[in-house]
Amino acid sequence: MRHKGRIGFVLSAMLATTAPSWSAENDELEAFYKGRSVSVIITGSPGSIYDMYARTITQYMSKYIPGNPTFVPRSMIGGGHLVGTNYLYNVAPRDGSVIGSIGETMPLTQVLEPEATRFDVSKFNWIGNPNIANLTLAVWSKSGVVSLQDALKRQVVIGASGANSPSGQTPTLLNNILGTKFKVVNGFPANQLDIAMERGEIDGRGSAQWHWWKFNRSDWVRDKKINILVQIGPHKDPDLPNVPLLSELASTPEEQQIFDLFSSTVTVGRPLLTPPDVPKDRVKALRTAFDIVMRDKAFLEDTKKLNLEVDPLSGEKLQLAVTAVTKTPADVIARAKIALGLAKSGPSGKDESEK
Repeated sequence: MRHKGRIGFVLSAMLATTAPSWSAENDELEAFYKGRSVSVIITGSPGSIYDMYARTITQYMSKYIPGNPTFVPRSMIGGGHLVGTNYLYNVAPRDGSVIGSIGETMPLTQVLEPEATRFDVSKFNWIGNPNIANLTLAVWSKSGVVSLQDALKRQVVIGASGANSPSGQTPTLLNNILGTKFKVVNGFPANQLDIAMERGEIDGRGSAQWHWWKFNRSDWVRDKKINILVQIGPHKDPDLPNVPLLSELASTPEEQQIFDLFSSTVTVGRPLLTPPDVPKDRVKALRTAFDIVMRDKAFLEDTKKLNLEVDPLSGEKLQLAVTAVTKTPADVIARAKIALGLAKSGPSGKDESEK
């Protein structure tokens, strides 16, 4: 794990690889969870990174929660993660019997398109993000596109799962700020994007974690079948020293603020959360179980087999990061909406969509 100093949740109780010893005050937790099934609503496509993380993590969480509930994954895809996220906020029971795995762009979508959302991400109880990993925009080498400079000169067809996903947002952002000529085609299931790229149906994929390419398409990386044009995250990945970081592409303070806002999705990652208003003791139990699982030897062995990296962020820190996104200044939001084509800019460069 590369972010040990940042994570800050390494407590002695979490280093254990056996079930924690719960005090008498947790009898109520055991009474609630014993024999219970906990639904895990997964808003990413079956077989996607979202799906793989959620299923693997919750498989191990059971033994670290009083009563040892059974976690039952349920796919709820649609609307670029909006369908499942709206369900978790507005329909799902608020008692700890339902948790979810939602898209990393949901906090960003809330501030940019509040009319499309029926939730407040700051009111979810965030359990944790298992991996902070840079996103990348990649193209098939046979497309002839090697760098962003090439995308400034010619049209490049990019596949995306939806306009609200990083795969749709990233190329759109680059088009409207840098002047690239990406043609974004939405509607691809995430697990079909690689196939479409390999078949030549699209030139590239709008977004994928670097570790997806590194582990799940290692032969593509080795044989240089893909070219990584840009990476998105707080820092450059050590494996990609020569690939520009999105935040490095800014030429003005205003562009910097927009790129930093969009880079926040990497911190959110592939999170687990509960609906609002879940009793605090149950939220604490779920967060503690998540934190312990991140150090569980058997879990780490399974993630290696599945080519899943583990570089986690605790629920408490993730809660703060998400809340910070919701407090983005209005002027930054206005410029970001223009950059995504969600609002029109007047002569002054200000959002005039409401006039």
